[in-house]
Amino acid sequence: MKWPFTPDLSQALLQNNTDLRVGQAHALLTNQNYAFIGYHGTNGRGMAGILLNGFDRAFAGSSAGLARGQGLYVARSYQMALDFSDTATQAGDPDPITGIIPRRPGLAATAVVLRVYVRNFESMREGVHYVWGRMGGTSLAATAANLLEQEIVLRPATFQQILAIPTTLAIETILQGPARQSTPPLRSHEAPF
Repeated sequence: MKWPFTPDLSQALLQNNTDLRVGQAHALLTNQNYAFIGYHGTNGRGMAGILLNGFDRAFAGSSAGLARGQGLYVARSYQMALDFSDTATQAGDPDPITGIIPRRPGLAATAVVLRVYVRNFESMREGVHYVWGRMGGTSLAATAANLLEQEIVLRPATFQQILAIPTTLAIETILQGPARQSTPPLRSHEAPF
């Protein structure tokens, strides 16, 4: 889906991203009925494709760890998405002697975290358009660790309703404060407790 931003803001988000620009984009998106869902970790090449063409159904299910089926996996915490973005830059197993992990070439060597927004999310149905879960497990018990490990998987049919913008930990800390580390609120009927 094409970004609904001015060309100047679009270029600034890609080339010199700041908390002010992400804040502006967030305000524009929420005013157009987009809900901030969480974070997606990828690499620089993946980000370029996502920002140019949107989320592609052909890549749904192309990554490891697809416990909840095909779709776009979105973490509720920035750190969890950052961990996945690091994995997306890896080109193999660590060297047994040095422990150094080989990285992909070019843009694919850069870890990137995207803020994920979904248009008309309130009208979507759990189990049809998306599913909630806990990374590495199934329990949604309300512990602090489980809340940070929660993920939502957006089904491929929703991809036309999704937009993403790049972010950094520094930007998220300014926008959300260091204590929150950004866990978007659940809707009341989805609360895991």
